[in-house]
Amino acid sequence: MARRQPKPGADHGAPVGRRAMLGMLGAGAAALATAPYLQRGWENALGAASQLDATGLTGLLPDPGGFRYYSVVGSVPRKDETDYALTVGGLVDRKKTYTLADLRAMSQTRVVADVLCTDGWRVDDTPFEGVKLADIVDDAGVRSPGAAVRFTCFDGAYTPMVHLSETKDRQLRMSALAAAIDVSHSGITRLASRLEAQGLIRRVRSTEDARGYHAILTDEGFARLEKAWPANLASMRRHFLDHLAGLDLKQLAVALRSTAT
Repeated sequence: MARRQPKPGADHGAPVGRRAMLGMLGAGAAALATAPYLQRGWENALGAASQLDATGLTGLLPDPGGFRYYSVVGSVPRKDETDYALTVGGLVDRKKTYTLADLRAMSQTRVVADVLCTDGWRVDDTPFEGVKLADIVDDAGVRSPGAAVRFTCFDGAYTPMVHLSETKDRQLRMSALAAAIDVSHSGITRLASRLEAQGLIRRVRSTEDARGYHAILTDEGFARLEKAWPANLASMRRHFLDHLAGLDLKQLAVALRSTAT
């Protein structure tokens, strides 16, 4: 009996290859469509978790976009429309505090520039948009003696820890620490509570005055500073000392010390 020959062009079995390709194309399209939402959700979840993480372990998790803060403390305080404030004081005609709404109502400037980190990495063509510092200074009105601007970051952890590290027994009275970093009594109390919760400092009652407290830098806090110092010193050399080539640095140090006192 003659065998039945298949017709030319007829399918042999289920079209697995075609279905697999169509499935892969559909999955790829779905991934492209949902990727921005998934990335944003992951970034928001990671940011929220870092606020509760006193160990800093969330910093080891991959962050697919944006920038990550590196700090001597486990996390950086988050600010939004409800608690952000930019205060301008000193030698100005009008001491002012700007909210995010105030800043957004001012003239905005867009700048695209390269971001350089003290650790050596860079991100090219990074867009920034906001209010020019010159516009804020003009709005506050600078008095004639004013010649420089000092910035204070709301992180506020590195400077007080450095002050403690440079004192005898790595401790200072809370009021003296507040004066050294120019913050209020309530401000230093909030900062000390945050650092103490992460084991970076501890507070003890003063033996000289039972009403006062001393802030003491812990061994863990000092270890955090030791890790941060190389990057900070490298940045200081690159942005300041390298520009003083040919000058007598010892003589300059004596002059600056005399000015400070």
